[in-house]
Amino acid sequence: MHVSAPGELYLPGENDNGKAYFRGQDLLEQFNLSHANDPDHRYRLLEQLLGAIGTGSEIRPSLTCDYGANIFLGDRVYINAGCSLLDVAPIVIGDDTQLGPGVQILTANHPLDSELRRQKWESAD
Repeated sequence: MHVSAPGELYLPGENDNGKAYFRGQDLLEQFNLSHANDPDHRYRLLEQLLGAIGTGSEIRPSLTCDYGANIFLGDRVYINAGCSLLDVAPIVIGDDTQLGPGVQILTANHPLDSELRRQKWESAD
């Protein structure tokens, strides 16, 4: 998967981003529909979805992300329900961090130039 450098323009469907996006969305859907009474299954899904997940870390559904593979969680991270981690660029969350419900960490951006926006260019910030 192509990871964009800060400010670098890209088209979302190019450089295998489309395949990586749909892979991530498939795993994300499975995670968001998983049962609370099977935390081991949820953790295994997160191991497949995320770039890294530390020991004792937990995410409560529902989660929103682009790829998942650009999200790196340390040990004992807790992410409450309804969080959005849009990971066009890497998102690194260190040990013992707790995010409340509805937190947004957004790395995707759209150009201010109207012509570039019409052409569907994006950038990572």
